[in-house]
Amino acid sequence: MTGISRFRVLLGVGAISLLGAILSVLVFGQIPNENAVLVKKQKSLLQVIDSEGWPTPKLTEVEKLFMKERRFGDTLALESKYQPNERLDSVLVLFSVNEIGELFQHKKSVELRYFSSLEVSGKTFAFILDYLQYGESDSAGRMYFGPRIRIAIVDNDGDGIFETRTYYPKGEIDKIPDWVGNVKDK
Repeated sequence: MTGISRFRVLLGVGAISLLGAILSVLVFGQIPNENAVLVKKQKSLLQVIDSEGWPTPKLTEVEKLFMKERRFGDTLALESKYQPNERLDSVLVLFSVNEIGELFQHKKSVELRYFSSLEVSGKTFAFILDYLQYGESDSAGRMYFGPRIRIAIVDNDGDGIFETRTYYPKGEIDKIPDWVGNVKDK
């Protein structure tokens, strides 16, 4: 295969292989490697796993808004919420599948409004990114529309690579990786 990555969409017990040409650009212009896997998470919404990792927000030129403790079962995590000092625009690609397993991508022009880091004992295990979709008009300028788009980028195995990107339409990350519960206070 000349320069085309292969992906798998996992639907129930079966897997469908697709050519990566359908998925030319995921997020921030990053092309995933051949190990990327798309997993059906909810009705027609996908979780995207890229073993090389997704780009994470830079903690420079941001304003720290607050820190708070969050409980995930028996694990107490620290959430730090930030707001970029400048407008950060990008094209975000969301994925969906229909009932017969066809994969679709939806490109959205978005502005990063807020993001949070989640950590236990000083080790970050996730970033939560809040975007607003926008459009441009000659007469009205920038217009925002639609609901907030929340994406979580998670380090699934504690290696410092944030390989899992999940779209959370309801808003909150609900499960943390198993390794996080094993992190001990230093």
